[in-house]
Amino acid sequence: MSAADLAEARGDYAAELRAIQSSLKPAQSFGSGDLRLASTYERMGAAYCDNGKLRDAESAYLRSLRILETAAPDDPHLSVVLMGLTTVYTWTGETTKAERLARRAVTVRERSLGINDVRLATPLQNLAVVLQTEHRSAEARDVYDRALAILDRNGHANDMLTALARGNLGKLLGRMGLRDDAIRELSAAIALGDAAPGARPLPIIAFRTSLAKLYGQAGKWQEAYATIQQAKNSAESIFGPHHFVLEGILLTYADILRHLAHASDAKRMEQQARMIHQRLHRENNMDLMVEARSLCCEIP
Repeated sequence: MSAADLAEARGDYAAELRAIQSSLKPAQSFGSGDLRLASTYERMGAAYCDNGKLRDAESAYLRSLRILETAAPDDPHLSVVLMGLTTVYTWTGETTKAERLARRAVTVRERSLGINDVRLATPLQNLAVVLQTEHRSAEARDVYDRALAILDRNGHANDMLTALARGNLGKLLGRMGLRDDAIRELSAAIALGDAAPGARPLPIIAFRTSLAKLYGQAGKWQEAYATIQQAKNSAESIFGPHHFVLEGILLTYADILRHLAHASDAKRMEQQARMIHQRLHRENNMDLMVEARSLCCEIP
């Protein structure tokens, strides 16, 4: 488990998954209802998510959930598994399941920690992401505002949790047509994320992609190009050239390149994005993939 944490910290998600897989047999020796086995399955679910293996992640999280619901139904850690499943179902477009689990995760922490604890910020953000995916913008904005208020009251206005909330709020504001506000929030989120030690890179990459789109909408194509290039370079260096996160980045890059009169390069980007899309659907038996995966529900 420690080896998996180290591999994740350096962005080696294949090694992370191998380490977790090797921990499963020892964990199973503790017994089918042991909380250490539940933790192993939960951690395995996160590793599968990092590697784009969403159906495997779903299976691991559900195994963890069954153990926890029997052995420790009041444990606030149950919310971590619920958030993991929320992430899976948001990415696969199963938003009814995602919303139900996201609301349950919030309730678990409210009951065990109170309504103003800083540890509520993450499940609130996950719920806001689901609402955002369902195009329930006003409800999502209210939830983001609540999460940000909790973070501010608890002295977390300048850390990664706030970066996630401001970045996803920026994406929402962009969808609502509030471009200047969206650019401000995304830029602030990226600055906070870049400064945060040990921050998970996936959300910041997604925020750069969204910011590049907004620059393009504003006709600022050079700013858009520089921003999307940063996102692409970061994603490829961390995840490799075939990770699912590259699909949206490459499509945005292609659009920017076309506006800069680089049609052949744009076509090449689109072909690469199509290959990633087909591979992801094939590996996960998915009928639908939605933009929600770029919203990056964050699991603590």
